[in-house]
Amino acid sequence: MGIRGHGAQRGQRQVWPRQKLEHSCRLRGGGSPVELYFSPTDGTNAAILAEIEAANANLEFALLTLTRDDLGDAIVELNQSFFVSPIGVIEQVNTTGSEFDNLISNGVQAYAHDVSGDCHHKYAIVDHSEVGSDPLVITGSHNWSSSAENVNDENTLFVHDARVANLYHQEFRAIVNAVTGNPDGLSDLGEPTWSLMPNPAREQAWLQGVQATDVVRVLDAGGRVVDVDQVRQGVAVQLELGRLTAGMYHVTVTSSNGVTTSGRLAVQ
Repeated sequence: MGIRGHGAQRGQRQVWPRQKLEHSCRLRGGGSPVELYFSPTDGTNAAILAEIEAANANLEFALLTLTRDDLGDAIVELNQSFFVSPIGVIEQVNTTGSEFDNLISNGVQAYAHDVSGDCHHKYAIVDHSEVGSDPLVITGSHNWSSSAENVNDENTLFVHDARVANLYHQEFRAIVNAVTGNPDGLSDLGEPTWSLMPNPAREQAWLQGVQATDVVRVLDAGGRVVDVDQVRQGVAVQLELGRLTAGMYHVTVTSSNGVTTSGRLAVQ
């Protein structure tokens, strides 16, 4: 099974198992490759960074805290690629050095976990929707912080398994739905049958291929619905964007049977 390499470009793969650090090890769980890292000896942060940089289709993360600048910047860069739209939930968004504001200000779809019960997770899901792109779950005790990398005794597993990635994805979507209070607005239950153009856009954008009964919403990077005038013409919807500030937005289309699809829209 292929595996991403540190600093690899999307689409490039090294053959698993790659060269490992001295103390980390390779395992197989149920036939699927599993990598085990111990902190602070095994360079766990570099391994996490490599997987973020090489994501091909998806990156989802649920974290207690994110204070590593390099990981935050890698997520921002991935978001700007137009190939991947990272989505994350973070519990501690106001701690010293938190990357939350960096993510939000750069258009990443990141949410503060402000509902009851702490989000104590430390996991990420990479390419869950692309079986041919080595679906991966990163999980363990390791916070995405310098203390976890350099001081604390931590453990981290990299599980290369499509079924495990899908299970984590379902749990992650439940967390996002709870945080947003909008169980339909961000559920990716289907593939879009519509197109959005131009993209990037300035004053106007057109949705082509929507039905008269479809509900169209535009959400900002924080997951809030923004007020956008819509003009329907048959199977097309004209979105008036003049009142929006420049940045990244998400357009969702919910059909009459409750299936919601979404796409990214860059407003200049």
